[in-house]
Amino acid sequence: MFQPISPFQNDSTLKYNGMENWPLMDSPVTTFAIVLAYLIFVVWLGPKLMARRRTGFSMRPLMLMYNGAMVVFSGWLWYEFCAAVDRSRRPKALRMARVCWFFFISKLFELFDTACFVLRKKFDQVSFLHVFHHSIMPLSWWFGVKYVPGKLEPLIHICGFYVNIQIHPLFSVHYACRIIRLLVTFLFFFSFHSTSFY
Repeated sequence: MFQPISPFQNDSTLKYNGMENWPLMDSPVTTFAIVLAYLIFVVWLGPKLMARRRTGFSMRPLMLMYNGAMVVFSGWLWYEFCAAVDRSRRPKALRMARVCWFFFISKLFELFDTACFVLRKKFDQVSFLHVFHHSIMPLSWWFGVKYVPGKLEPLIHICGFYVNIQIHPLFSVHYACRIIRLLVTFLFFFSFHSTSFY
């Protein structure tokens, strides 16, 4: 009587074996809930709570640690993703699936960026494009990791991943340098021109 909404819903042959046991991979509901909570905080609750404060929170040490960790983590992901695609179930293929899962988890950690902007009252850095990007990435990568981990063959997926993994470390280095008050001219120029529209 009832038909599946999508071909992925009941087709266990499309799923990567054993993925259900990995954290957050049994169902997309948890990821949707995290993104929904992020949107509620960034768009409504955070600005409402911060409106009562005269100044934003000082988060320098936390942001410095976060940005440093993201630079190192993104470098490791870049190194791991340079491996060739392996369609088998061998240990190398499982390793690539794990790297894809770690990339998905990193998209959830990157929601912290926007929360920090809100808590520091840097509302000018919370653009529609920023919020949209950070909302859509965890959702799209959940499905990618669930159904095609390590198989980044479609051109849009390859380009999107490599652009994302190169841009985020640059932004993290830029923010870390700003936190410790080292103004690096190139990164400032890059940040300004990559986030503004003419």
